[in-house]
Amino acid sequence: MRVPGLGVRFPSCLLLALMGERFVAEVPSEVFGTLWVTDAVWAPRRHLRSGFLTVQTVLDRRDPGRPRAFPLKVAAQALEACPVPGDVLILGLGGGAFVHVALRLRPGARVVAVEADPAVVEAARLYFGLPREAEVAVCGALEFLRRAVPAKRRFAFAFVDVFDRTHTPAWLGELAPLVRDALLPGGVAVVNTTRLHPFDRKQAAAAAAFRAAFPAVEARRFPPVPPCNEVLVCWKYVERGCFSC
Repeated sequence: MRVPGLGVRFPSCLLLALMGERFVAEVPSEVFGTLWVTDAVWAPRRHLRSGFLTVQTVLDRRDPGRPRAFPLKVAAQALEACPVPGDVLILGLGGGAFVHVALRLRPGARVVAVEADPAVVEAARLYFGLPREAEVAVCGALEFLRRAVPAKRRFAFAFVDVFDRTHTPAWLGELAPLVRDALLPGGVAVVNTTRLHPFDRKQAAAAAAFRAAFPAVEARRFPPVPPCNEVLVCWKYVERGCFSC
């Protein structure tokens, strides 16, 4: 359910203004409490925030198919270079920015987005122009994959962008063999994680699980030192080797 703009508290609007953003909408969420939709004052960017320091989505309002955030840029490069035709799976919808990117890079492809929070799906549809052709499953990532893998549903590409609020979830590593098995031969998975400090055990455990599940994994970080996003690009072997993006 949408909350009119006048319902937001004045200190919140003031804090957003200090960050160079203006308030657009507030969406109640059972998972996050409140989601904020904001626009950058000096650039055509729209944000979905699950907290004042946590941005789930950055969308270019003038060019939605252009990736603006670092993890989306890595995922877009991997998808563009991946030679395997087929469906695209997105685990963690956010504002749906990567749906726009995927449909631009693979016009006509089926894009399936999985999101556990109905409020996030609502925000993506109301404020981020979520394309109608995208298939949205409102459920958890583990739940979806545990159904999809036995049903032999296969994807050419998977973008894993799920978080426990601001952190890499403790269960992320459980997804690794399921994501691998959900990919077609030669498929690619891109996994977005956050490393909060050099000794971040949750992130390290998740990264280790994907390295154990996939024969070839490359980590890309921004900024170079923690706290940072660490994006894992994982390649699935085909019979005679590995496709590298």
